[in-house]
Amino acid sequence: MVRKDSLEDSITETIDPVPLPLRWLRAHGLRSLTPWHLLELPEEGRTFRAEFRKESALGSQPERDFLPFARRQDNDDVAGFVVDRSGVTAKVITAHLTWAGGAERQGYPHVTRYADIWEWLKSVVDDTAAWCCEDDMPPR
Repeated sequence: MVRKDSLEDSITETIDPVPLPLRWLRAHGLRSLTPWHLLELPEEGRTFRAEFRKESALGSQPERDFLPFARRQDNDDVAGFVVDRSGVTAKVITAHLTWAGGAERQGYPHVTRYADIWEWLKSVVDDTAAWCCEDDMPPR
C-alpha cells in the first residue's frame, strides 16, 4: 500500500502527546482569560492549522506549521506551539490569520513569537487586564 502524502494528511494527523504545559493548564481549570480562549474541539484547531499552513506557505515567515491551542475572540489571532521537523516544540507563536487562503499582503500572517507558553501567558494577562470591566461580572 502506498501512502499518499498531502497537506490534508498532515493536517488531520493527531499530534500526541499534547505538550505538558497545556495539559497542566487544562487540568488546573484554565479555559479562558478573556479575550483569549483555549480551544476545546479538535476540529477547530485543525481549521486554524490548515489556514496557517496555507498562508505561511506563501509568506515570508520562517514558521510553516503550528499546533493551535487558543484563539482571541475579537480578531483573527490564534496561538499555538511551533511544529518543526522534530515535532511540537516549546516555542509559541500567535498568528494573525487573513482567511484569504494564502498570503494576503506582505507580512501576513503576522506572527508574534514567544519562548514558551508561560511567556505567552504574560502577554495574555496584559490583554485580560484591558478587558476587565464590571459589565462582564456575573450577577450577585
